[in-house]
Amino acid sequence: MPLKILGLNHTTAPVDIREQVIYAGDAIPRALAEIVTLSGVGEAVMLSTCNRTEIYVEADAEGAAALMEWLKADQNLSAEAQAALFEIGDEAAVRHLFRVACGLDSMIL
Repeated sequence: MPLKILGLNHTTAPVDIREQVIYAGDAIPRALAEIVTLSGVGEAVMLSTCNRTEIYVEADAEGAAALMEWLKADQNLSAEAQAALFEIGDEAAVRHLFRVACGLDSMIL
């Protein structure tokens, strides 16, 4: 299954919107346990900081759609927060992952 990323970050949402979608502490293991039970989702990793909440999944198209619906429901996302979400997949997702891991997608370099 291909890599998909769903999330928002400092380039897609202002801080007040990012604060609506933060996962911290025990919320992360709970969320990941729920995500991997979604149809079409294999594995999952979550990165949630003050500047981004991104969910990286091994998922097919059905899994990616299920993840979007799960996130909307789990966080009770406002229309504004939903509009700030991004979805990327395949090569673009791998490129984004490496940019985040290297700090190239940070607010401050």
